[in-house]
Amino acid sequence: MLAPASLPLFVYGTLLDPAFVANLLERPFIPELAELLDFELLELPGLPYPVVWTAPGQRVRGRLYRHLSEEDLERFDAYEGVAEGLYQRTTAEIVPAPAERTDVGAHGSAPAEPGPSERAWVYVPTVQTLSRYG
Repeated sequence: MLAPASLPLFVYGTLLDPAFVANLLERPFIPELAELLDFELLELPGLPYPVVWTAPGQRVRGRLYRHLSEEDLERFDAYEGVAEGLYQRTTAEIVPAPAERTDVGAHGSAPAEPGPSERAWVYVPTVQTLSRYG
C-alpha cells in the first residue's frame, strides 16, 4: 500500500487557488489540471462552498497537487475540518484534464484525450455533514 504522502491530492472549491494553497502550506505549489472520476459537484443548503459526492459516470474538474509531505496533508486535514467530522480524506480515481488542442485548423480547438487514470486523495463530506446540510 502507498504511504499517504505518496499520493497526490485532488482539490476543488476554495483550494483551487494556488495562492491560497501556498499561504496554507507556507510555500508555493504549481498544480496540474485534473478530473475526478465518478463524482459530481453539489451545492448543499447552508454551506457556502461546493462538495463532491459519488456519481457514476460523472466528472469534476479541479486541480492536482503532487509531492506533498505528511505535514502538508495534516494542514489540509485541519483546513477541511477532518478532526471535527466535516470532511474525510479518501482515495478516488482521477485523470489529467484534457488540454485544448490548437492543431485542428479553422474549426477551432478540440479536447485532447486524457492521460491514464491514477489514485489521488480527495476530501468528501462525511455522512454527518450531508445529514446536517443536505
